Amino acid sequence: MALPVGHVVTVLEEMGIFEGDSEPSFERWLVGRLEGLAPGIRSEAERWTRVLRDGGPRSLPRREGTVWLSLNRGRPALLEWSNRYDHLREVTRDDVLAHELPRVS
Repeated sequence: MALPVGHVVTVLEEMGIFEGDSEPSFERWLVGRLEGLAPGIRSEAERWTRVLRDGGPRSLPRREGTVWLSLNRGRPALLEWSNRYDHLREVTRDDVLAHELPRVS
């Protein structure tokens, strides 16, 4: 009889004997999506993405699909700005208006 891996992991976690050594898929995805960004832009995009996922002092956490969609939609603009700027503080209003950035409600 084959048991689903997820069930086995849950039982082992409840027993306190499971030690997972794999990196969560979100972390792998985030590293890949931030690749190629200027360091100052990358750090702000990472912070923003983590606040979307985890919530913050003034925001509720979003569903993971919403987080993935938001960064995926904003990535082309972030890559373009990384070719010209070192940090998001350098991005102008006109730069922002030139892209349809995602809105998370």
